[in-house]
Amino acid sequence: MATTTVNVKKHKHHHKALLSAIFSAATAMLLTPSHGLAAEWKFTPTLDLKETYSDNIRLAPSGSEKSDFVTQINPGIALTGTGPRLKVNARYGMQNLVYADEGNRNTTRHNLNAHANAELLDDFFYLDANGSVSQQNISAFGIEHV
Repeated sequence: MATTTVNVKKHKHHHKALLSAIFSAATAMLLTPSHGLAAEWKFTPTLDLKETYSDNIRLAPSGSEKSDFVTQINPGIALTGTGPRLKVNARYGMQNLVYADEGNRNTTRHNLNAHANAELLDDFFYLDANGSVSQQNISAFGIEHV
């Protein structure tokens, strides 16, 4: 099994450009009165809490183990909009990892998945937009190997 990781700090400008493009397209669709106003909108907040204990939090060799508790606080939102000429589905989640003993390892990760399509001119001009931002842990405990 191969795992690929990306250092987000080095690629922040890519995420900003992607988010900017998504929000620009969504704003353009919403500003067209026949699209945004006629749609039915639903906003759903979410919150997921998890507590994990590990007797070897850094996955260290035998004899060098260190235990720790890791608390996950994951707020999020879901937005759906459905209208005769507009469909929007977006989900955002923020994963916060809080270590009890090793606060310097606390981490926040962002996940976004958004899809939108609109008919801007009757039977002539359509806009489809998709965007996502995701990060994945490289271990079950959200930690990086040292």
